[in-house]
Amino acid sequence: MKSVVVVGASLSGVRAADSILKNNDDVEVTLIGGEAHPPYNRPPLSKEALALGVGLESIKLKVPNHGRRLSTTYGKPVVKHERLTKEVILDDGTLFSYDCLVIATGIRPRRLDIPRVDSVIYPLRTFDDMNRIVARLTLGPSSSKRIVVLGAGFIGCEVAATLTTLGHAVTVVAPEDVPMQKPLGRELGGEIHRRHLENGVTFMMNVRPIAVHTSKDQSGKTFVDQPDVEVILSDATSIYCDLVVEAVGSIPNTSFLDGTLFDLSDGILVDDHLFAGDGVFAVGDVARYPNLIVDETPRRVEHWGLAVDSGRYVGKSVRSYFGGEATEAFSTLPAFWSDQFDIRIQSFGLPGLANDEAISLIEGDVKGDCVFGYHSDDCLVGVVAVGMTKEHGRLRAMVEDSLSQRRDLLQSS
Repeated sequence: MKSVVVVGASLSGVRAADSILKNNDDVEVTLIGGEAHPPYNRPPLSKEALALGVGLESIKLKVPNHGRRLSTTYGKPVVKHERLTKEVILDDGTLFSYDCLVIATGIRPRRLDIPRVDSVIYPLRTFDDMNRIVARLTLGPSSSKRIVVLGAGFIGCEVAATLTTLGHAVTVVAPEDVPMQKPLGRELGGEIHRRHLENGVTFMMNVRPIAVHTSKDQSGKTFVDQPDVEVILSDATSIYCDLVVEAVGSIPNTSFLDGTLFDLSDGILVDDHLFAGDGVFAVGDVARYPNLIVDETPRRVEHWGLAVDSGRYVGKSVRSYFGGEATEAFSTLPAFWSDQFDIRIQSFGLPGLANDEAISLIEGDVKGDCVFGYHSDDCLVGVVAVGMTKEHGRLRAMVEDSLSQRRDLLQSS
């Protein structure tokens, strides 16, 4: 039996373990997760799970039963990788040897480098993160809290929508002009901004937090009639609140690969078969790969669908590595969604390839259901739909056709 180690008990890691065992009869897989919990689905953490304060059972992923061919280790993160000897080492010193390694470690929250009191600032990436936020929301006599969300990306806006719906007073702080400006563009981001305002969210845009601390003066006296936390902004104003949620981006989890000579400049660089070299593959958020449905430029894609698709694919690539038949290159149309209040935002393709001047309304009314098109070199490279749920299949096909034409032009030039 050959040994495959999957590092990361994430959605992509679970799908990878299942795919490897389905496509390889003479393989045993060890799935290693750094969290103490078994694998679970992350998108609900900023939405329905946060709203309901649910237990792990409601979001737990099903780990396929492959009997003795699959073993699991949770609560012990990998801290070191020995490339030459093909070994990974856990934080308790346990060593696993492998014939093939699949990295599915995903991402971790970026943290602001400012003066701060970490005990009142909460990231939201894990089930434990969510539970800490829920516990903080229930402290004290008042059921309504004043909350500052740092960051107006998708996670920040989803958290703001969820907590506002629960009756809390939410202020979002971000340096951009409008929420989600980078992925959506100024016009659509501005419309989502308007809808959040109508639902009661407060925004402080074009400012940055420069410090977060408990609201006490040097004598230790708490400010009268103020919550416990003070957020100081770059325009010299302060916001007083009960807790801060930090949603300012993410960083690939590759620190255990430091010194291994892999390209870790943004995640781990792999080829179009998700192969990094020396028996190592990467899947999900941590993989930077050339998606031939778009072009040959390696990119990292932080989408739920990519985690599923790359995990399902890699079993065939591992089979080829072990001497089986060659497999076609990995390619999948990037897609993501976001639910905020009653707003369903759905994207197909890579809208981020377009600059703001190449983004335009192509269907519907911006104040209702609508579709925005994102162009690069006069080619449609992505769409974002607000509502329009019955049109998603058509929109996906439209982007796929356009990207196919773009790819043909690039190859012929």
